[in-house]
Amino acid sequence: MNTSNYTRKLRQGESTVWWWRAPIAVDTTTATANFRLTAGTQTLVLAPVTADLTVSVIAPDRRTLTITGPAAAPSGPQGIRGEAYLETPGDGDFSVQVAQLTATTAVLAEPLPHDIDLATNGTLRFAWLGAAVTVGDVTAAIERNVPTHVTYQFRFGADLWGIPSQDEMLVHVVRQPFRTGVAHADVAALMPSVGARIAQRAQDYRPQIEWVGDLIEQRVHADLSARGAFEDDIDGSRLRGAHAAWVISCILEDIDTDLADRWMARFEKAYAAAMTGIWLDLDHDGAVDDGEILDIGNPLGDAGGTFTATPDPNRIIGRVNVGH
Repeated sequence: MNTSNYTRKLRQGESTVWWWRAPIAVDTTTATANFRLTAGTQTLVLAPVTADLTVSVIAPDRRTLTITGPAAAPSGPQGIRGEAYLETPGDGDFSVQVAQLTATTAVLAEPLPHDIDLATNGTLRFAWLGAAVTVGDVTAAIERNVPTHVTYQFRFGADLWGIPSQDEMLVHVVRQPFRTGVAHADVAALMPSVGARIAQRAQDYRPQIEWVGDLIEQRVHADLSARGAFEDDIDGSRLRGAHAAWVISCILEDIDTDLADRWMARFEKAYAAAMTGIWLDLDHDGAVDDGEILDIGNPLGDAGGTFTATPDPNRIIGRVNVGH
């Protein structure tokens, strides 16, 4: 998963889980995902990452919830992936972040904004829902721009529910989804002082890494579009250093803007260097063939050539300030 509210890339030929994050509290029994593939539309039923939990007590700290739920403590829907919605009988719904989850308690990352009347039980509903996708339904063949929509029903309490809604997005089935491989350890090693700046509601810098990763993916997409290629066709690991530098700049933006600007300049240099002599898998076969180690530049002005059905890797249409 990433910072998107759904899984954008699926690996061709593999079974996995497609995830969607509900924008507000929804009926977790009625959500479906529909993939409009060339081979035909596939409809999958989405299930919550863990069952809805009954909340019987909210402690005076307004963070610790006494819950009744599965026999064993759920593992996974807490911390960075702990987005959830607390439905209360008298005070409405609250968007919360579950920092810790056991078999009997859910501890929120931040206190609720005010005291809650819990004369009767409340409900904790998790935001992430998913469905298994397989070679037999979605991932059989490489296919970009698959129109996908999720149908679901809003809930605003026990008496105001069943309000239909729909989210639409494009999903891609690709040989190798773009990623640089940057982890929190890379960011902390590059600038150790940022390790002490992790926010109370966070576990590490994965959210910033994923957010910047999305931006780099868009930058690469723009730089490759003139070649008829996509970000998933390149060796993303070459951009590992550039990615880490941009993450540090992002972290420093509200602390030291001058230092953030210097790290952003380092990103630009590292990005330009990485895109020199990078592998571009033009035929999507996973092998490095002749003519697939290329310099991906961003020249000024426009240059043209003979436009053919097969992209010419030596023809670049110049762009000014593409990306960001």
